[in-house]
Amino acid sequence: MNARVPSLRTLLATALLGVGALALLGAGLSAGGRTVLRQSFTEQPRGYIELYFTDPPGIGSGLVTVSVALVDHGDRQTTYQLRSLLKDSTGGVTAQTTTSLAAQPGRAARAVVRLPAGADPALVEVDLTDHSQTLYYGVGGPPPAAPGGSP
Repeated sequence: MNARVPSLRTLLATALLGVGALALLGAGLSAGGRTVLRQSFTEQPRGYIELYFTDPPGIGSGLVTVSVALVDHGDRQTTYQLRSLLKDSTGGVTAQTTTSLAAQPGRAARAVVRLPAGADPALVEVDLTDHSQTLYYGVGGPPPAAPGGSP
């Protein structure tokens, strides 16, 4: 029998392939490795918009002061229209204004809006025109009844 002994080069190449395979397996099993693999095969969501009150709306000197911030988690600068409404306890709009906010990606754009309080302020409503996000905050009297008559 003529047994052939593998050369040193063959043994080294086999060892390197084995180490490489183990490294790939380890990366696939680690949390970071799984995340990278998942992201490479999955469509990632587009940017999103974060809208929030920076302070609770308050009443003082006949005005309702509303402080809000907007963060655009997209990749380009955009100007948004922010609509602020003040409603009374019957749900009627007593004051309204629209403010432009220029947002830079990943940075908070802030606005302070002042609305005349009127006689019966109950609810502050802030939304982005052309978007589905709306914030609500009860001020003053009881909040208006929800559509359908129940709170």
